[in-house]
This record gives sequence, structure tokens and C-alpha cells, in this order.
Amino acid sequence: MPLYFFDVVNGRRLVDPVGTICADLHDAIRFGAAFAKKVATDPKPTASETHIAVLDADGNEISRLAIRQSV
Repeated sequence: MPLYFFDVVNGRRLVDPVGTICADLHDAIRFGAAFAKKVATDPKPTASETHIAVLDADGNEISRLAIRQSV
């Protein structure tokens, strides 16, 4: 199973040093979307351009998932 990384990007990059094993790209995007929802519940405000960058094991960004805070 492939390894994917989920970095938080908001002007700076919080690098995922460990990664997560996912069944495939679709599974990785589902995981990233759930992670983005969890980050959105953080009480600190996030910039509108904040997103989760999904990277493959080679470090290629394969998806971006917006973090949208609910008000």
C-alpha cells in the first residue's frame, strides 16, 4: 500500500514527517479531507488560503484540500 503525506500549508508549511499508508489515491484524498475538517475546528483562525497538501511518497503534490472554518 502506498505512503502519502499530509502537510498543512498557510503561508508556512507544517510538514508531515511520518505519512499515512492509504489503499490508493482516493483513500488518501478521503483521509486528507477528514484531516482538513479536523484542522478547521481549531479555535485559531486560519487564512483563507490554508490547505492540506497531499503528497505521494516521492514528494509530488497530488492534491490540495481547502480548510474551511465554520463560523
